[in-house]
Amino acid sequence: MQKWITITLSMLVTACLVGPVFAQGPDSQPAPLAIETIEDFGITVGDASGPQHLVLDEQAGRLYVFSEGTTQQGNSIIVYDIDEGEFVDHLQVNQGASEPLDLQFDPESGLLYALWRDRYSNSRPTLTVINTKIMTTEQDIPDVEAFAAAGSILYFATAEEVVAVNLSNNTLEQARREALTPGSATGPMAVDPQSNRLYLARSDGSTWTLEILEANTFSPVNSYPAESQILNILPRPSANDVFFTTG
Repeated sequence: MQKWITITLSMLVTACLVGPVFAQGPDSQPAPLAIETIEDFGITVGDASGPQHLVLDEQAGRLYVFSEGTTQQGNSIIVYDIDEGEFVDHLQVNQGASEPLDLQFDPESGLLYALWRDRYSNSRPTLTVINTKIMTTEQDIPDVEAFAAAGSILYFATAEEVVAVNLSNNTLEQARREALTPGSATGPMAVDPQSNRLYLARSDGSTWTLEILEANTFSPVNSYPAESQILNILPRPSANDVFFTTG
């Protein structure tokens, strides 16, 4: 029996899951996962109230936390060193009343991508590109509706186009671009480099669809309708399939 397990925690914690997942023997059943420890890290660096998103740089042993902050100081990213057991760095992403939307890390490029928007205006989100080696902002990309990063390539979509660029070696002016259908809303995005697939949620105002493109050319592969708005997309490279949630 396979199970989907969701653990929701209101504070920044680490949970160690132990098994084994599959017991030995022809008639044995999979052993349930159990939480071995939950450790409360606390928030001690800068104004980091309201942590919203968390990503791991496994090679460096660091956690990056994208926090809401206060109306006056804006969103920030704090860096937790797992081996040292303490917060070691802090970066202010923006100023004022802003909302953190997403955070992703690309281990091959070493770039961290933070998506946010002004909380009280109709402005489109901004994608902040961060160099984690020196914890500085490389650039801000305006009007980004959705993004995904893998293999040193940043993929993102605006209301008008989908874009791919290697920001380690190129500028936005050198990016590969493809126009999107005018008047359509853009939802979340995901990429599977192993299968050369880019997944993008789109809506024509009445129906949401999952658009599947070739990641290296943006050529359409297929399209699947959804019953309602697509909220999350998760590819599974080992099986060449994809999961998505609606709501």
